[in-house]
Amino acid sequence: MHTSTDISDHQDELEEDRKPDLISRDFMRLIAIWSIVPAWLIGGAFLGWLADLWLHTFPYGVGIGLIVGLALSVRDVMRLRDNF
Repeated sequence: MHTSTDISDHQDELEEDRKPDLISRDFMRLIAIWSIVPAWLIGGAFLGWLADLWLHTFPYGVGIGLIVGLALSVRDVMRLRDNF
């Protein structure tokens, strides 16, 4: 049977064995945010541009693509905020 002191001693040993993180969690979150937003904006603009070429409606497709890309990037940043 384990006592509470045995469990806390074991947890202390596990924490000592754990190696420190090379890159902090906050820095990883910053990198993720700075990569998500431009990726969605560029992707939305590119898909809008392709739609403009196909439908001959320049610049409306690019504008709609940018708006959709911005909305998707905000959604992903909010999800990222909740996960960290």
